[in-house]
Amino acid sequence: MDPISNAIELTDVGYKAGESFEIRNLTVKVPYGSIYGFLGPNGSGKTTTIRLFTGMHRPLRGEISVLGYTIPKEAPRALAKVGYVPETPHLYEALTIEESIRYHSAFYKTFDQAWAGELLGRMRLKHDQRIGRLSKGETAAP
Repeated sequence: MDPISNAIELTDVGYKAGESFEIRNLTVKVPYGSIYGFLGPNGSGKTTTIRLFTGMHRPLRGEISVLGYTIPKEAPRALAKVGYVPETPHLYEALTIEESIRYHSAFYKTFDQAWAGELLGRMRLKHDQRIGRLSKGETAAP
């Protein structure tokens, strides 16, 4: 890939959710190798913007690319090369830790079961413990 190109590009993106929330003409360029943070008050569009460039939301207008892939059309190809850690992980509270690992690992061809077991040991978590009984810190990525 061209070293001077951008890892993430949103050009004149528009999005509307309901009657009261709208993103208009958003342009963002994140160069390869840089670290960016989204700062702003609640309701300013931080999470919505992330959902737009991960393909979770479709823009009404504009262009989005991640690692050179057009979003949302090529989102699966782009997302295979990036990671996203939400503030609140998507975990089913009724499942045990073992069931949750089995479920989520099915989405990853290279999931490392041995590493997962080692992490469980380090964090002193039990396979049969329900996700809903874990603390917020216990459900966060290490």
